[in-house]
This record gives sequence, C-alpha cells and structure tokens, in this order.
Amino acid sequence: MNARPLTGQAAFVTGGARGNGRAIALALARAGADVAIADIARPVDTVPYSGSSPSDLASVQAAVRDAGVSCLTAVADVRNPDELTAAVDAAVGAFGGLDIVVASAGIFSGGMPTHQMPPELWAEMLAVNLTGAWNTVRAAVPALLDRGSGAITFVSSTSALGGVANFSHYVTAKHGITGLMRAVAAEYGPAWIRSNAVCPTGVDTPMIDNEWYRGLLRRDGDESREAMLQGLRGMHMLPISLVQPADIAEAVLWLSSPAARYVTGVNLPVDGGAHVKLGVTHNT
Repeated sequence: MNARPLTGQAAFVTGGARGNGRAIALALARAGADVAIADIARPVDTVPYSGSSPSDLASVQAAVRDAGVSCLTAVADVRNPDELTAAVDAAVGAFGGLDIVVASAGIFSGGMPTHQMPPELWAEMLAVNLTGAWNTVRAAVPALLDRGSGAITFVSSTSALGGVANFSHYVTAKHGITGLMRAVAAEYGPAWIRSNAVCPTGVDTPMIDNEWYRGLLRRDGDESREAMLQGLRGMHMLPISLVQPADIAEAVLWLSSPAARYVTGVNLPVDGGAHVKLGVTHNT
C-alpha cells in the first residue's frame, strides 16, 4: 500500500484554519498532496462563538509544510466569489493545477424555532454554508476540467439526512448541500470529476466546544463540558458523544483518493450511527 497515495496532486480546502478543515488539510498533506487553504480568518457576525484568526491560518500552514509538502494560504470569504477565484488562481499558479477540492467552510448558530429566528441568521447561514460551497465549486471546477479529473468533497452534516428542531436554517443549508453535491456529480461525472459529501455528527471542534453550545445542552443548570458530553451521548448507536476532526479527515482522504475512484454522488455519514438511531432516513 502506498503510504502517500496523493503524491503529485494538489488540493484546495476552504475553512482550513482550524477544526475539520485543519484536520483535512493535514491528512491530505500527509498523504503527499500540496495544499492550498482558504479561510476567512476572522469572526462572522451572527456566529455565537469565536472565529478563526490569522494565527490559526499561519499555524496550519506550518503544520502542513512539516508534512513535507508545499502549502499556500489565502484569507478569503466563501461568500465572496472574487476572493475565492483569486485563491484558486493562486493555487493553480503555485502547484500547476488542482486535483482535489474540499468545501469545508461552515458556521453554526440557532437554537430557536423558525418563527423566532431573525432573518439575518437565516441569510448568513445559507450564504456561508450553501452559497459558499457553490462559490467554491464554481471557482475550482475549471482547474479540475483542465486536469482531466478530480475529486470534490463537501463537509455536510447528519442534519442533511433528516430534520433537527430549532436549527431550520442549518438543516436547510445542509439539505441544499446534498442537492448541490448530486448535481455536481451528474454534471461533471463524464469529465471524471467525482462529487461526494461527508456527513458528521457533532465534532469536537470550536464550533461545538464553546459556552454558547454548552448552554444549549445544559443539564439542571450545569453548563460544563461533561454535562454537554453526557447530553450528546444518547444520540449515537456507538457509546460516544462526539467524533474527532481526524475522523472526518480520514473520510475525506478516502473519498479524495484513488481507493474511491468509482464513488460519486454519495452522502457518507461519519456519525456513530446517529442517523439510524434518531430515525433519520439515509438515502445516498
């Protein structure tokens, strides 16, 4: 087995400064790919937890380079098509092309019924989590077409596989990712470009491990991390509360690799069986 199956390939990862995106960038790098990372590197207005920072972006760049590959970073907002296009163009210029695209940038907010949700929460959620993914594909696909093949992976959610109360904007955005992923698979399959999505349960990242989220899951007034983990434990078929960013990265790595050369149009749950236990219909 080739320990670095992506040697000679180049990847573009959005939201790569921390969390899932950072783990994905590192996994691709350790598999031999040169990696370009785009991240907003600042807070988003409607998000109730701290955002990524320029120091996060610098840290992941150093870690990727430590894996023995090249790394390019760009401060880019996925809501801005021009910034994404510039970031992709810089990656193509540096690496000579692109083979792998991972739309990982995303935000989380909510915790309220639809009729109480401010319109700005809805608008920003769809702008980042859905339109941002569309912008990423739109910017990157020409480079994959030039290469003659490619792999696109969307970081979605188990929320794409069913309904979750009090997060209608997030659920809608992630259902939209499924439609986008399948449309891209249909459009570009004849050009040997594959399109898939990874659907995690809760991942142990700053998106979940924060004061706001712990408050949503407080038990008898307890807003500690342990109370949060206890509240999440019953969601899964496996005896877990959360998965780790490395678990998501390994799934993305497989979907991006030659081992998955005939896999396209698929939602891949990485969720400890949550979509089954919660009665969610899973249809890839």
